[in-house]
Amino acid sequence: MGFSWKRAAWGALPGTALSVVICHVNPWFLDWPTLWIGSVLCAPALVAGWLGSPRASPLARLLLLGQLLLVLFLAGRPRPALDGVKWLVLGLDGATESVSGPLASAGELPSLSWIREGAHATLASTEPMFSPILWTTLATGRPLEEHGVRGFRTSARDVRVPRFWDYAEAAGHRVGTWKWLVTYPPRQVNGFQVPAWLAVDPTTHPANLSFAKELELSQRMERVQVETQRGLLWIAVDAVWHGFRLGTFVEAVATLGTRDPRERRVRAERLRLWMDRDAFLHALWKHQVDLATFSIYSIDALSHRFWQFHEPTAFEVPPTEADVGRFGNVVTNTYRDVDEVVGELLQAVGQRTVVVALSDHGFQALQSGGHSRVQPRTARLEERLVQAVGSVDLTRLGGRMVLVPGDGQEAAVRAFFAGLLDGSGDPVFRVESLGPDRAGLGLVLAKPEVDTERLAQDTVGGEPLSDYVRVKPDFSGEHHPDGIFWARGPGLPTGSLGTVSLLDVAPTLLSLMDVAPDPDLPGRAVLGGSGSRAIESGDLLEHHQWLDGKEGVNEERLRALGYVD
Repeated sequence: MGFSWKRAAWGALPGTALSVVICHVNPWFLDWPTLWIGSVLCAPALVAGWLGSPRASPLARLLLLGQLLLVLFLAGRPRPALDGVKWLVLGLDGATESVSGPLASAGELPSLSWIREGAHATLASTEPMFSPILWTTLATGRPLEEHGVRGFRTSARDVRVPRFWDYAEAAGHRVGTWKWLVTYPPRQVNGFQVPAWLAVDPTTHPANLSFAKELELSQRMERVQVETQRGLLWIAVDAVWHGFRLGTFVEAVATLGTRDPRERRVRAERLRLWMDRDAFLHALWKHQVDLATFSIYSIDALSHRFWQFHEPTAFEVPPTEADVGRFGNVVTNTYRDVDEVVGELLQAVGQRTVVVALSDHGFQALQSGGHSRVQPRTARLEERLVQAVGSVDLTRLGGRMVLVPGDGQEAAVRAFFAGLLDGSGDPVFRVESLGPDRAGLGLVLAKPEVDTERLAQDTVGGEPLSDYVRVKPDFSGEHHPDGIFWARGPGLPTGSLGTVSLLDVAPTLLSLMDVAPDPDLPGRAVLGGSGSRAIESGDLLEHHQWLDGKEGVNEERLRALGYVD
């Protein structure tokens, strides 16, 4: 028995053909060429060669070598240029200067630093710091009283005013939005629209991008419940056809094989970032949009859970040295991962693209009256609130809760909490105003000191305190009002713009697109001109064709992110 080079060449041929087909539809696939060549070409070639009769064939050896060189050539080809993108808006949910600043100064965020070195400002967030409200305010230039989004349990149909991409489309531009909050159900756009994590089903426009949402909603990478009708194999094939790289599949396998739940959570967020990068770049290539938005949520998700290891001295009961050693770099490494992905996007779109990076808020160590290990619980309290005053949206933000009463509900809500007493006959919660002209109410424990003894003995309106509060939560980071606003591109100035408002962002983006903002917008354009093209906003929403979508939001994801119990 010997080795047949002729059979080896034939054995490698199917893998070579598959490589050519995949790289034709997905030029990014072969980011791990050695692994691909070894498994898809060399392994079949060796098996076929040893099964054949020994035969010397110089031509067959050349054919096999040619196949290997062809695949190496496909792997080394330059990726498609996406320089047709005129404006790229990066949503970095939860990104904060307190982390990005020192990393940038140390040269560890080269791509984000390049944007940051343009026009930059502190973006002043507002209460209630609910991400759906904030991202809708950023997109519309209107406060929540006008745009209609009042909390997490909301949909795109609730948005009562146009967003900046609506104006861009009306001006004749192709648009692509990738996971901007409150875009479910998506609508038919001249481009693409993929909703964010509040979505309850995988509907996208166009429908062939639904694989990205199917993976996210099924949470397959964390082995949680499956919420899709298709098998994983078919979704994986769809993913390869729409931009997923070989390295992303390798990361998926590594994530599934990680046993420690905290390490698995970190890897899962990184995997989501890579999956979004892959599919987004491919969508830009296929749809050739003028305006694109790309939202990243890993910074927010991991800062909530791992801030105690990033800043252990901020906590009365610091984490163990062993845990700090294991997880102390999770937050900063997440910024590095985001910087790497942003760098790929910047390289793809080129130097002529105007790039704007935003965060809806910053981050800080959990603040709750000095007792940062105490966390409220929402489930039972929301049930009682609904019974007493009707439907409300109650959400946890760090060490406190925030609710947005409906019209005419505030007096009833305040009366309810005034009558919700502990075992000593005192109110359990203190209701706080979130500031002038803010529609929400904040709730904090009137007596913030909670230990295991009080938790076991005290009551809330006759029910155990443990149904309303827990000690030593998994969440250790919360929102800070200082977000980021960075912009760079041809013709834009460099230097500090001071502080800008959430309401300034939409008029600024419109001005950068040469669209005149509505004169009644409360914010101002801090960059760009006055806009030479005026578009009437009144009838923009009337032409939207919403795709079919389920009612409600992704409650499982809300619980996973710590906003509700």
